[in-house]
Amino acid sequence: MLAATIELLGADMGSVQLWEAERNVLLIAAQRGLRQEFLEFFREVSVTDESAAGRAMRTGETVVIEDVERDEPLAPFRPVIRAAGSRAIVSAPVLGHNGARLGVLAAHFRSPHRPSDSELQRLKLYQHQAANFIERCMNEKTLRESEERFRESEERLRLAVEASRMAMWDWDMRTGKITWNDQQYYMLGYRVGEVEPDYAAWATRVHPDDRAAAEAELASALREHKKYLNEYRILRPDGSVQWSVARGEFYYDNTGQPIRMLGLAEDVTEARQQAERQRVLVAELQHRTRNLMAVVQSVAHQTMETAKSLEDFANRFDRRLEALSRVQNLLSRNDTQPIAVGALVGMELEALGFADLGKKVAIAGPEVPLRKSAVQILSLAIHELATNALKYGALANEDGRLSATWRIEDTKPDRRLLLEWIERGIVGTPSATDAERRGYGRTLIEQALPYALSARTKFDLSANTLRCVISLPVTTQDGREMVG
Repeated sequence: MLAATIELLGADMGSVQLWEAERNVLLIAAQRGLRQEFLEFFREVSVTDESAAGRAMRTGETVVIEDVERDEPLAPFRPVIRAAGSRAIVSAPVLGHNGARLGVLAAHFRSPHRPSDSELQRLKLYQHQAANFIERCMNEKTLRESEERFRESEERLRLAVEASRMAMWDWDMRTGKITWNDQQYYMLGYRVGEVEPDYAAWATRVHPDDRAAAEAELASALREHKKYLNEYRILRPDGSVQWSVARGEFYYDNTGQPIRMLGLAEDVTEARQQAERQRVLVAELQHRTRNLMAVVQSVAHQTMETAKSLEDFANRFDRRLEALSRVQNLLSRNDTQPIAVGALVGMELEALGFADLGKKVAIAGPEVPLRKSAVQILSLAIHELATNALKYGALANEDGRLSATWRIEDTKPDRRLLLEWIERGIVGTPSATDAERRGYGRTLIEQALPYALSARTKFDLSANTLRCVISLPVTTQDGREMVG
């Protein structure tokens, strides 16, 4: 192209300068007949200076200098130009199809000269051809560099993906060929090699409720040149559902056409399940807290009604709060396993120091799990029975005996747990003892338990014996019988 320009214009010397956009300078890429001193001086030409090439690049118009000695803006450069033997200059800008700066074609003459209009018109054709050639070379260079970067990163990516057990796909958009790694087959529920990887094989396994959104997100990323990120469900052939987070990126050539997409997908099913379990646990905690506050408020009101003094209220209220605290600790330690009736009875008697009294206290019954909703109020009832036994009943004297037993009864039309609390050897007049026991505890057993747990209760106090019977419904949960 340079030789053709020199021949067209009848010039003696010439050069091709290419535009470096990052620094806004022209760099000599090819030359003919120019001296080394000239080439060194004009090795880089700024778009802001008044050289012929600088003006041509700045204005986008061909600059013709008929006589270097008569061009005033060129005065700072004249000694170098004169030493090179140049007396006239033609600098023609090379612009891309979109007007982008690409470079300058320059011709130098040893004597004053002005090309004819016909020659300048034909020069425009050479400028256009030069622009096509430079753009083609730039595109090929960009493509080569992109492919080289792809090759360099592929091995690193492959090793990282294998180590992380992530699914990967590689979509060559020029040929339409898609490649999957083994994990991508597994994630979609295919055997390795079972199907030819393609768009349809992926879309078929996306959950029908998520498919439209997943495809729309992929199309949006392609259209808007943005990274692809989406979370969707996969419906496998066995009916199981997995959650997947997919990330990908499209790559484009110098003209903006998509040439490739690389993507990774991660199975996040376990993380989603963990988040759901966490949500359920938080909801359960909130529910328990609300219930606990309601129970504390009720205990405070009931204790206040039967207390003889502020000190008596404080003592009773403290003991009942301690009972609540014990059951909360029991609930927290057995959060995934149900609490049995025996554990509840044993806990309250142990708290009062009577769990290991041998002949004085007898505890017996099968391992029967309680619903969590029943644990709190039933533990309060047992606490009241045990406290009253210590203060007024069988545990208040040396000869008293306490029996706490429970069993399952198959009475029509339903199965029920029968808890019997029997105290013998009570000392004191029935009327006095009965009066003491007609407080919060008895109200809890005879009124609160039937209301909250559909219990049937019976409370009999004779001269030296107390018999309290609590009957609770037995229901089935997840194939297992539970009380409450």
